Amino acid sequence: MTDDWLDLEPLAHDACILELPLAPLCGPDCLGLCPECGANRNHETCTCTEKTDPRWAGLAGLGAFEAIPEWRSDDGSPQEEDLEVEEPKPARVGLDAGGSSRSLCPQCNRAKLPHVVCPHCGWYKGRQAVEVN
Repeated sequence: MTDDWLDLEPLAHDACILELPLAPLCGPDCLGLCPECGANRNHETCTCTEKTDPRWAGLAGLGAFEAIPEWRSDDGSPQEEDLEVEEPKPARVGLDAGGSSRSLCPQCNRAKLPHVVCPHCGWYKGRQAVEVN
């Protein structure tokens, strides 16, 4: 800012650059250019093979669905049956077999994770935070 003027050119430039596509294509069915040889894939077939970065080579054996946790659907959203709150198993206060600490809810005296709403009664920090059916 100089003499009551604010230079917005850098901000406008950055905003425009961020809106540009990472790989601009001429149309929705365009195959683009080969990143190795630069051949136009719409007009010719390149013989380049995709090189795998050796740091990622260990992940080459994973399939697309193996990378998605079982409790998620193919689109990445939780599955319907996983949205229901499961009744937690009773746990002792302190460290359990999984290594997570537990505390007792002061309202219902049942085991719960610390710093979270009690899944049994819905209380947190001395007040009703959520309704539990």
